[in-house]
Amino acid sequence: MRLFDTVIPFLLAANVVSASATAAAALTAPPAIPTTNSARKAAVVAAFQHSWDGYTKHAWGHDDLRPISNRYADTRNRWGATIIDSMSTAILMGLDEVLLKQVEWVKTVNFTTTEKGGAVSLFETTIRYIGGLLSAHDLLSGPYSHLIPDKAERAETLALLVQQTETLADTLIYGFDTPSGIPHNNLYIRKKTWSGRDPSGLAVAGTLILEWTRLRDVLVSKLPVEQPIPQKYQKYVDVTLRAQNHLMNPVPASSEPFPGLVGAKIDVATGQFLDAFGGWSGSTDSYYEYLLKSALYTPEYRSFGNTWLKAVDSTLQHLIMHPQGYDDIWMVAEYNGTKILPRMGHLTCFIGGNLMLGGWHYGNATISKAGEKLTEGCRWAYKSSETGLGGEGWKVDGTVQYGGISVTNADYILRPEVIESYYYGLVFTGEEKYRDWAWEAFQSIEKYCKTGSGYMGLKDVNDVTERREGIDHMESFFLAETLKYLFLIFEWGEGQKIDMREGWVFNTEAHPFRVQAGDIANRGKEDGPVAKQAKESSARSISVSSSTVALLAFGALLVSAV
Repeated sequence: MRLFDTVIPFLLAANVVSASATAAAALTAPPAIPTTNSARKAAVVAAFQHSWDGYTKHAWGHDDLRPISNRYADTRNRWGATIIDSMSTAILMGLDEVLLKQVEWVKTVNFTTTEKGGAVSLFETTIRYIGGLLSAHDLLSGPYSHLIPDKAERAETLALLVQQTETLADTLIYGFDTPSGIPHNNLYIRKKTWSGRDPSGLAVAGTLILEWTRLRDVLVSKLPVEQPIPQKYQKYVDVTLRAQNHLMNPVPASSEPFPGLVGAKIDVATGQFLDAFGGWSGSTDSYYEYLLKSALYTPEYRSFGNTWLKAVDSTLQHLIMHPQGYDDIWMVAEYNGTKILPRMGHLTCFIGGNLMLGGWHYGNATISKAGEKLTEGCRWAYKSSETGLGGEGWKVDGTVQYGGISVTNADYILRPEVIESYYYGLVFTGEEKYRDWAWEAFQSIEKYCKTGSGYMGLKDVNDVTERREGIDHMESFFLAETLKYLFLIFEWGEGQKIDMREGWVFNTEAHPFRVQAGDIANRGKEDGPVAKQAKESSARSISVSSSTVALLAFGALLVSAV
């Protein structure tokens, strides 16, 4: 998940607690070390169950668990974010009792209002709630239908999931009603207003199209074949495309300092960019992620994939950097205009997996290899810390602290991006080292983050003392993404039911959607058509520039780390 909201730093500052200050935070001894994939998978399921049990005991119905104080946090509208965000994980793990409890909760949620009237993030609500509900629908109507064996009960559940998703989309859609079509992010849904004239962000406007297109396709698949497609359903797509058009055709020209790479802030009134700051980091990252994934989802968005290719080419030409003294370790910089900023963060670490996915899709070994190298670089950041977990941010500017990098934000908040890239690495290379790296990370999480009721964040990834400070917040993405990717890594090759190479694509919150490829001709069928585009496209080869090939061949240092 690409976390955008600025509320998070405030929450972290407000919830830093000494890990030894309360018995609830006492770290449990790590389990005996499993040596087989099935045993490691079982350990991950146990971690999910431990988190789920703590949440249901101390925070049921609220958004998140505070795993040190055993209280709750409501940061996502008080609609039970952990419940809905973790549904697809529970389904993949085959936890039918957890799933039934989640479904019962979904029946009770009123997505037309909020308890306290606070701002609703269009971005976060789309990726966590709309994404979670649609993914549960796709999994339960397909390879996991056996989790609800009664056909009538399953049909009722599927109808509930779609109905609640549609209700939520109808609640949010007014946010797109702006002069430019660039949506507001912070919505006050009780009064149908928004937060002033704040600029929108690239990751807000550019990380909606996959979920809202999927909603249209699921709704249309339920219609009789002879029934015309309601304009309302198509509007779900049209509003996101109107916003996307501004991102694909940036104004002014200076907001695209390198081909395919654009700024971060956008004026809601005009649709024009307000800066030329960017990269694959927080507030911009998932726009680039969705350029590729939307092209994978449907041929309707093939042009987005072409823009992704341009962005990747520019990245490999201009943004690759190396820690001082470690020229074989790859990391990716940010930029402000054409000025390169030698810094990187945990959120950026999805890039390795994204490049491996795109390299496979386009049959481009150059891009795939770059993804492998960048994933190795993120693992380097993990291994360079005392806990074996990566902080929120670091610099690569010659100020050597650990492994040639200097940590600028040492928080670890249970993020998934590094493990996410390990999953893509395993799937697309078959190399067992990615499983080993994932197990290293999981052991560190177990050792340093586990509490009596869940898992806490860390205030300093280089503090391994007993009195280290913990962050009293277990975000829903820990269950939705981090534990899901760990589970899928240890399940891979041993009976997995979903495969990115055969008709599935993950949203930025790790919710798998069934690829429809824009084909709605077979309406009325429960599962709908499964696209062959992904398999066919793997045979295609689209070249990047010769300078990028040279970079990979010789490991040229494009951005000075000194």
